Amino acid sequence: MNIVQAFTDPRVLGFAFGGESWRTWRVLLAGVFGLPLSPEDSETFTRLTHRAAPGALVREWWAIFGRRGGKSIVIAGVVDYLATMRRWTLSPGETGTVMLLASDRDQAKVAFRYCLGLLQDSPILSQEIASTTADSIRLRSGIEIVVGTADRAAVRGRTLLCTVCDEIAFWSVLEAGEVLRAVRPGMASQPEAMLICISTAYAQRGPLFDTYRRSFGVEDPQVLVMRGATRDTNPSISQAFIDAEIARDPQAARAEYLGEFRGDVSSFLPEELIDAAIVLNRRSLPRSYEFTYVAHCDPSGGVNDAMTLAICHLDHKQVVLDKLVHAPAPFNPEDIVIKFAEVLSAYGLNTVSGDRYGEQWVSSSFRRHGVTYVPSLLSTSATYLEVQALFSQKLVQLLDEPILEDELRSLERRVGRAGRADIVDHPPHMHDDAAAAVCGGLVTASKQAWMGRSMMQPQGYRHDLHKRGLDYDPYTRFRKAASED
Repeated sequence: MNIVQAFTDPRVLGFAFGGESWRTWRVLLAGVFGLPLSPEDSETFTRLTHRAAPGALVREWWAIFGRRGGKSIVIAGVVDYLATMRRWTLSPGETGTVMLLASDRDQAKVAFRYCLGLLQDSPILSQEIASTTADSIRLRSGIEIVVGTADRAAVRGRTLLCTVCDEIAFWSVLEAGEVLRAVRPGMASQPEAMLICISTAYAQRGPLFDTYRRSFGVEDPQVLVMRGATRDTNPSISQAFIDAEIARDPQAARAEYLGEFRGDVSSFLPEELIDAAIVLNRRSLPRSYEFTYVAHCDPSGGVNDAMTLAICHLDHKQVVLDKLVHAPAPFNPEDIVIKFAEVLSAYGLNTVSGDRYGEQWVSSSFRRHGVTYVPSLLSTSATYLEVQALFSQKLVQLLDEPILEDELRSLERRVGRAGRADIVDHPPHMHDDAAAAVCGGLVTASKQAWMGRSMMQPQGYRHDLHKRGLDYDPYTRFRKAASED
């Protein structure tokens, strides 16, 4: 049974996709799987791909469509079809995996519910389910359907029959590239394995935009790129609604509903500047009494975001990152404050700056451990804009930390409206906790005069106050001994 037959037969998937409103999707799937098209269907296919149908199964399918166009549930149907209706040649003991990777946990849950719901509601496919877990479906054939978040490690070591990268435009550029590099070898032993990347359009960067620019409209038998608006695949969405959204926010709505890449969003820091700043294999630097250290914190309540601390110093004109402490959620904020207080103590600091998130509780928590928390005068976006000059002049030395590198590469610059300053922030569904702490520390350090000796080191400094153990007293670690008064 081919893909179109499966999507029209009510006993298989036709109960969900057999209606006239799904006709465009069935035409596109026919082209992807190399099925013959009628003249009318060929015209639809060419309009959305700018090329003729390849006439055979493509190895890579890249699809860019507007929101509410039905792409998520269609992809779930394709995943179920490939896992249950195609014949795969596997060695004894080898498990074939059909993997659907989403941009975040919430999107992954939506994808999983679609996959499982379609299987359970199908009179024929429901019989193929052997067992289910929170993120996988094992079939009686031994093939697994696995749903997860974008993670390069998750795809390694598997025999991949199909990998779907859902909403790949919103993945970290670094992670997207690593996932794709890991996926292709996993498909090598299966001649009919497929890589499917489907997403709403977003910024003009990353694998989706690069592939679109390189392969859209190109007669390639291995790679097929298509692009369409929401109403191309879901005519039930009214044009009046889309027009109102475009009037409200033209750039965002044209990407969301017309499938156009945004021209007002770009990468903040060029990759070559980030590469030049990273000192390979440097994980941290010990304290030196030659330098003045500063600290910047990006606080968090411990539920969703990480809490991070960066220690930096100025060495002549070079701004150096000495230490990065990254505490991923979930955590108890009080425990992390204690940990940060000890790190600050090790660098002779009793002051840390940070943004104004939860200013009252953050200040009081640090104060209980002898640390003064100073709210930054700059917003996070303004800090990013200020640190750009340091990167451009190659005055930055960073630690070799993958989390920091990934976040810096993902930062976006959005054109300000009505004469306002541009906005720099992380993409949707992503984080910039480490980047915010480090850039705050770099900006603060760059404004310090080079003293040749730490300003935070008081006279008569007691080294024994930095020892760790049960007798560690954060309240007195910067006080002089009584005999020294």
